[in-house]
Amino acid sequence: MKKTLVLAVLLILTMFFSSLSMALIYVSPAELSITMKDGFIHGNTSKKITIKNTGNDSFNATWYIGHPDETLRRPNKTCMPDLSWISVEPKWQIIPADDSADFYIYLDIPENKDFVNRHWETWITFKAGAQEHPGGFFNFEHAIRVYIDTPEKIEKNNDQKDGVSAVSADDQINIQITNIELVGVIMIILVIISLIIFKKKKS
Repeated sequence: MKKTLVLAVLLILTMFFSSLSMALIYVSPAELSITMKDGFIHGNTSKKITIKNTGNDSFNATWYIGHPDETLRRPNKTCMPDLSWISVEPKWQIIPADDSADFYIYLDIPENKDFVNRHWETWITFKAGAQEHPGGFFNFEHAIRVYIDTPEKIEKNNDQKDGVSAVSADDQINIQITNIELVGVIMIILVIISLIIFKKKKS
């Protein structure tokens, strides 16, 4: 009976402190979308996640990325083929009391036809462990749903066809002018040589 009572008290205290910790940490947004229309994004997507600390103690916020469980994933989404294509900066951040920090999402998806018109979902989970009590009641995790929609098609460079570099009209004009100048120089040299030979013969 006493053991049961002690376990019940510990459980209640754990739930209390966990809920208190969650009340002091706010993460927004709960989900966000990254839609690529004009091409693949390589680098900062400008999408940010804000973590606010309204408590009296600072804590260290870190993150990890994972695939959502199939039962929790949105019906129209699939898993990202390679989680190394998505990252968050900074890697970690110590957030003082009554302060906040922004984390930015980075992408580097290969420009491949296999990854065109895809609709992925991945989760970025933030861990906020109290500096004063690491591993204690004040550990906190919060997952953010991230939806990634890739471009519907890969835009081809109109300046290139079949792997052959195209030459613009300006480049053609410059080439023609350069050729004319070269011909002119050669003609002048030939005229000078002809005059020298003519003078020698005359003398």
